[in-house]
Amino acid sequence: MGKIISDIGSDINSVVDSVGKLVTDVSSAVGQLTTIASGFSTPPAPEKNQLLKSTEYVATLADPEDINSALKSAMSAAQTKVSSVFSSTFSGVTAAGVDNGVVSNYVTGEGVSCVIKQMTQDFKNWQIDADNATIEGMANTIATQISAQIGIAGTSQGHHSINMNQQIDWAVAYGLFAMGNNQQGLVYAYTAALDSGF
Repeated sequence: MGKIISDIGSDINSVVDSVGKLVTDVSSAVGQLTTIASGFSTPPAPEKNQLLKSTEYVATLADPEDINSALKSAMSAAQTKVSSVFSSTFSGVTAAGVDNGVVSNYVTGEGVSCVIKQMTQDFKNWQIDADNATIEGMANTIATQISAQIGIAGTSQGHHSINMNQQIDWAVAYGLFAMGNNQQGLVYAYTAALDSGF
C-alpha cells in the first residue's frame, strides 16, 4: 500500500532526504523524476511568427546522482501544475490551499490510505468541511489515473456537490518513479476549495 514520507508540517528537506535514502536505482529515479518535472512544466509559447530565442528557455539534464534535487523539482512542478489546472478549470474560485507529498513503495492500483490521511488533515487546516467520500474520491482518482496512464504523470480535476448551492472543487497531479528493487515512488500534489456558487 505504500508508506507516506511527507506529512503535515514536515520540512521538505527531511522528506526528500528520507525518500532519497530508500532509492536503490538512483539514475533511473532521477531520470523519471526529471521526466515528471518536465511533463508538468511548459516552456513559454513564442509569439506568432517568432522563434523562441535559445536564451529564453533552456532545458538541462539533471545530475544522474542528485536524487534530492530531482525529487524536489518533481514535487514543486506537480504543485505548480495542480494550482494552474485548478485556476484554469475553476476560474473565479480561490483555492483554500495546496500541498504535495511522496509515497514510497507505492503499489500501482492499490489504496492510497496514507494520501487520504494527509488530505484529511489539510482539509481541516483549510477549513473545508469535506466528508470521507470526497477525500477518498480525490485520493482514489490519483491511484486510478496513474494506473490507467501506466505511470505517466498527469492531472485530474472534479467537484463534489454538498448541496444545491455548494460544492468542493479539487484538482490533483501525480507521477510515478522507479525506486529500485521493483519498488515505485509516487509524487503527488492536490488543491481544493469550497465553492459557494456566489
